[in-house]
Amino acid sequence: MYYNYFIPTIHLGPISGSKFIQNLPMDNIREAIVGKNAILEIRRNIFKDGNLLYTAKDILKLDNNNWQDSKGHKFIWDSNYKKDENCYIETQINMISGHGFISPSLPGFYVWYINSKNKNFISCGNDKYGNPRVIMQMEKFGLWIDGYPAVNINKKNDITYSVIIINPYDLKGKFHLEINELKIKKTYLVNPRSVIRIALEKIINVDNWTGQVYITGKQRGILYFMNHSLINSQKINTLEHSDPFRAELTFKPRFMNLRDLAHKKLKKILL
Repeated sequence: MYYNYFIPTIHLGPISGSKFIQNLPMDNIREAIVGKNAILEIRRNIFKDGNLLYTAKDILKLDNNNWQDSKGHKFIWDSNYKKDENCYIETQINMISGHGFISPSLPGFYVWYINSKNKNFISCGNDKYGNPRVIMQMEKFGLWIDGYPAVNINKKNDITYSVIIINPYDLKGKFHLEINELKIKKTYLVNPRSVIRIALEKIINVDNWTGQVYITGKQRGILYFMNHSLINSQKINTLEHSDPFRAELTFKPRFMNLRDLAHKKLKKILL
């Protein structure tokens, strides 16, 4: 089975005074194409507060397994927003001519966030839908659960974190932030096609703390955990993706172990 699209990829937009630079992994995309010829349409949509602000549309052409000259592989977005304003970027790639892709997942890659005054950093994207572990969660628990294992608040050393929740869907999202160790549970509403930023030092009333933070909901959001200065939230150190709670088995049932053992012995005999 071949596909004529990649699942859309979501990235957080740049903060005020920063620049977002996306270079698509062209070699890996070429390897995902069936055959030596294809035409791809790329759309980058910028959403802020429920509104589509801007769309960049480009065409990429693969001719006899070689990419033709095109600027479409690279996208730059300069932020002119105010300090507390956030946007997100949705990248869509569809095949308009060719046999298809071998997988619907866009090969992984990093994007750059550039700032002339503060540290530059990289981050990866999140698939808008189709995450196998999220599908497992919904099947097993009827609940989406994502988190981050090592949030650190250190007010003396000017270190804190923010949780970024992106809701790229058409329905309003209701999300619960939980820190079991500190008995904290907060609920946040995120409008469709919008972003919120939760400053953790405002809800964690201790000077120095390291621990896990979880976000749950009846529908999924796109999460990032931003490590930044407590004094100046524009000074960002890292922007990390969250990790889904894994619904798959953490052990093998007894019959599965016996079956695997028999398979290994049979394989040794036959080889």
